[in-house]
Amino acid sequence: MFQVRATPVQRKEHSPRSLQGENRKVDLVILAGAVGSRPAWARGVSIPLLPLPDSTVLRTLLNTLRARFGGACTVCCNGDLKTIADHVNNERPLQGSLGFLADHVPLGTAGCIKACEPGMSGDRIFVASGSSWLEDDPHWMVEQHIAQGNALTVFCEQDTAGAASEPDGHFSAAGLYCCDRSVLDLIPPRGYFDLKGQLVPALGRAGLRVGAVTLPRQTRNIVDWSSYLHAITRALSDPHLVDRGYRELAPNIWAGEDVEISSRARVVGPAFLGHGCRVADDAVVMGPVVLGDGSWVGPCCWLKCVVAPSDMEFSAGTVVADQLLLPDSGGAREACLAGIAACSHEQPDGHHEESGLKVTARTPQCGESQPGRLARMCTTGVLLGALLVWAFWYTVADLWHIWQSNADYSAGQLVLPAAAYMVVMRRRALSELRLGLAPLGLGIFALGLASNVVGSYYLFSFLENLGLVLCANGLVMSLLGWAGYRRIWYAMLFLFLMIPLPHRLHDAIMLPLQGLGARLSADVLDIIGVATVRYGHVLDVGGHQVAVAEACNGLRMALAFVVVAAFLACVMQRPRWQKVIVVLSSVPIALGCNVVRIVVSACLYNAGHERLAQGMFHDLAGVLMMPFAVGLVLLEVWVLSKLVIDEDVAV
Repeated sequence: MFQVRATPVQRKEHSPRSLQGENRKVDLVILAGAVGSRPAWARGVSIPLLPLPDSTVLRTLLNTLRARFGGACTVCCNGDLKTIADHVNNERPLQGSLGFLADHVPLGTAGCIKACEPGMSGDRIFVASGSSWLEDDPHWMVEQHIAQGNALTVFCEQDTAGAASEPDGHFSAAGLYCCDRSVLDLIPPRGYFDLKGQLVPALGRAGLRVGAVTLPRQTRNIVDWSSYLHAITRALSDPHLVDRGYRELAPNIWAGEDVEISSRARVVGPAFLGHGCRVADDAVVMGPVVLGDGSWVGPCCWLKCVVAPSDMEFSAGTVVADQLLLPDSGGAREACLAGIAACSHEQPDGHHEESGLKVTARTPQCGESQPGRLARMCTTGVLLGALLVWAFWYTVADLWHIWQSNADYSAGQLVLPAAAYMVVMRRRALSELRLGLAPLGLGIFALGLASNVVGSYYLFSFLENLGLVLCANGLVMSLLGWAGYRRIWYAMLFLFLMIPLPHRLHDAIMLPLQGLGARLSADVLDIIGVATVRYGHVLDVGGHQVAVAEACNGLRMALAFVVVAAFLACVMQRPRWQKVIVVLSSVPIALGCNVVRIVVSACLYNAGHERLAQGMFHDLAGVLMMPFAVGLVLLEVWVLSKLVIDEDVAV
């Protein structure tokens, strides 16, 4: 903590005009740090050189201060002058002149200010740590220094970590100071001289005032990972990014030119995607995140609080959290997980911990070559496939017989081709997959075999059919691994729709649906003015008896349309929540179509067209109801698209 005891003196009065005039004479001293001031979380890089969106910490600070003060500016650093100077000079040119001071022998904060005196011309000096994130107006800070009559003003930030334990406030130095030129007379020309331990007592002995000012905004001195993320978050709220060629896809989500984000990806701000970045299917990017130009986020990656350089590639299934990734010393910008492991101490369980940071990476086993893995996978696949065919040969034959003989489940024969098409749609994601066996898949396969054995012993066909689908899911998961299964999980779960319901469940649903269809049809006929009397499942319409038979109960239409709606939800490019609505609305739409069929038939009977109602329309309606239901789904999707405005990026 930085505590200052102020010596009271008479304040000087300044008019606003005089303050503005004196601000123009303010000189700048930037303390860029020393070689040893590189914390472990910064991966061996000086904090002033850490990247921010479209800039670095030091460049952002210099741009802010040089735009407000016209005096001399000197960057003082201890032993790392060439790196700092090359970094500043190789970037976009700064306004005005800029000097550099090599502090080969540690001089302390006050000693560095004294060493910069030959190049100064102003009456006041504004001193800033090179790791400062500045949001408060420097003009206002100098005005506070003048208005309080201070010889030295220390600016403080509120420490949110300690505020809860101290209700009166917990403050720490923000790395920002303002002093009068006369203060330099109290600093010896040579040797180490600290600001807190030596200059402040010297000012007190000389009768000069030392004051402390609390900054009202979110200025921070970047000293740890949390304050660094704070600076990134605040930088992404800067509207000037538009002037630098970036566009705001969503609040606090910025992207450069030629950025591609898959509609299946999820980006949660604040986030910055440099020029040419790619985010693949099912990837999740949670801010604060900064990705350099040309970075590529593979399928099913999960990034949270990550800062990456240009041309960084995250392979499929990578999980990275709270990590600063930097190019290697040779300048190459590698894309593999080996670069991540090289940045931290790897532990046997796959977790990397250093200074409170954690990285979990799904990496392939390095002890086995890719051809060896493929050979083992092919052997496992052939054995499991042969076991699947042997165990479920008669189950597949029974299923085919049910699909052909029972009209209620005739749509089941469409499930397998539809699932195969869904897998083909994901072939690009599967081609980028690093294959590997998953023990969980073997467990699901064993569970399916057990279900088949129990079903065969107790003559319960539903368990046999359920075992078939479980074994199919287990086989795919065993061969592709969890990362591969995640890419086609929808298609694999879609296979459950081909299983007929148990007989008791079928009967428990069929009879209520039959009564519901008759009751709703009678209500609709009454509403449109057709006199109807209902006796159970029979409608008396104008003396004609219209029976809602078991075949017209709506279950056949509901089961078939659930398959169709689930397939449509997979293939259409809509937000996930709209797809869920489409699937959930399939049953009400199917029942509604069945009611329309019954009502039209009753109206034809009432109009005296008995032959038409019993013949052509009865057969034609069964064919037209499915296209009619699909049309209702498309209408539903259109209405949802008009009610909600979609962003250009899936967030």
